This record gives sequence, structure tokens and C-alpha cells, in this order.
Amino acid sequence: MSPETVVRAWQDMTVELVHVAGSVDLQYRLNGLAHYIALHDMTMLDGETRLDESATMQVLDLHDRMTFLPLGCGISGWSRLTDRRHSFVALHFRTATVEAELEIPVAGTGGPDVYFQDRPLQATLRKMQFALGNPQAVNDMYIETLAMLAILETHRHGMRRPSIDAVASGRLTHAQERLLRDYIADNLSQRISLGELASLVGLSRFHFARAFKRTFGTPPHRFVTACRIEKAKQLLVHGALPVSAIAALTGFTSAVQFATAFKRATALAPLQFRRSQR
Repeated sequence: MSPETVVRAWQDMTVELVHVAGSVDLQYRLNGLAHYIALHDMTMLDGETRLDESATMQVLDLHDRMTFLPLGCGISGWSRLTDRRHSFVALHFRTATVEAELEIPVAGTGGPDVYFQDRPLQATLRKMQFALGNPQAVNDMYIETLAMLAILETHRHGMRRPSIDAVASGRLTHAQERLLRDYIADNLSQRISLGELASLVGLSRFHFARAFKRTFGTPPHRFVTACRIEKAKQLLVHGALPVSAIAALTGFTSAVQFATAFKRATALAPLQFRRSQR
């Protein structure tokens, strides 16, 4: 049985929903002429996937798995499907117009990522799948909006993953460094764990701690504490908040813990520092 396909296209973006029913053999090839992101709902009895000239992979359960291929990256393979209804939703996009509209470097979404999971991106692609499958319930403008959101989520996912060069050098990428700096600055009043930061850039805690120190020149806990102290200095100089309030706003568990850390870093108690700056 031939696949059932629904396609919508706009400038620099094309989305498609493909359904395949029954146990059939498929062969496929993408030539890398555009960026590509897809959400799969497929299970196979057998099959192989190859990225350009790399080694073949075999993953038979592709339920809720996604694939991202950057511009210029080809993929090919074959699948022997199980006897059920299969589907995938895919977005092909080029960079020129999309980059200008979203104000992000789409070309910096990272290298290929095959059969991964990412909940926010998955949720967006699921909505796109529903919209394409129900043309009477939703309109093309909604689908186009979802496509733009999927590109943003793809970019975010790419920033979180270490590049091959980053893994080889033991350092974080510039995008990951910016992501961590922004995240820490936005969450200084909250408890920030090593696992939380490591998850943000897709590394184990062990590899993250080593890569962080090589990139920032200091361990994660010292960097976060230094950021808390710098924020506290600003609050002490530019306001009249009590020490207990500043301690809470900068993520310290108590005024005593804050005062101890502050004096260790500056050789002054918080109120002494405030008086010295006025």
C-alpha cells in the first residue's frame, strides 16, 4: 500500500505528515538540501540507517523518537515495518528567511542527532501532526506557527548538545557557555544543582564538572557562589534591603551563611561593604 501524505509549504519551510499501513518494506534517502526535523511513530522488524558515509545504526522501536539533520547532512536506509499503522511528521527548512524572522542562527543548531528524545520539541511536533491530520479543525496559519516554534525548539536542543569538537577538547561550546551563564543569572535565588546544570547541556555530572572547569576556569559551585556574591554586592550598593532579604534573593539558605560567604569573598561583612561604597 502506498504511503498517505499531507504536505503544506511556505517560504523556506515545508511540513509533511506520512502514514504507512501494514507490514511493508521501505527504502529512503534524504540528500541534505535543507535542515530536517522529524518525529517518528514507527516500529520495525528489521532495518538499517546510515548517516552519509558513517557506520550503520539499527534501532527498531522509533515510537516518540526524533531525528535532526542539518543542512548538508544526508541519510539513507531501509525498514521492514511491523503490521500496524505507522506515521511520521517532518519539517524541512532553509535558513535565509527563517533566520531573519526568528533572529537566531539556525545554522548553529548543531550536528545530526538521530533517534533522540526532547519533550518540548516532541510536544510541538505532536501538535503539528494533529493539525496536519485534521485540516477541517485547524488552519494553515496555525500549522505555520507550529513550524516556526519547532525550529526554535530545534535550535534550543542543538545548544544543549555538546558538539564533536567540544567532546574532543573537553570544553563546552560557546553556545553552551552562554546558556549556562544566562541560566545561572536567572536562577540565583533558587537552589541550583550540579545535575541540573549538566542536564541543561546534555552531559553526565562527571563530564560536565570537568568541561565546566576547563571552560570557566573554576568549578561549578565556586562559579555559582561568585555570581551570588556579585549579585549581592549590587543589591547592597543600590538599595536598602536588609541582609536577610539579600541572602534570600541570592540563593543563600540563611543570613548567617550569606554573611560567612560574603566575608570570605570580600574580607568585609555585608553591612561593612555597603558603608564602604557610600
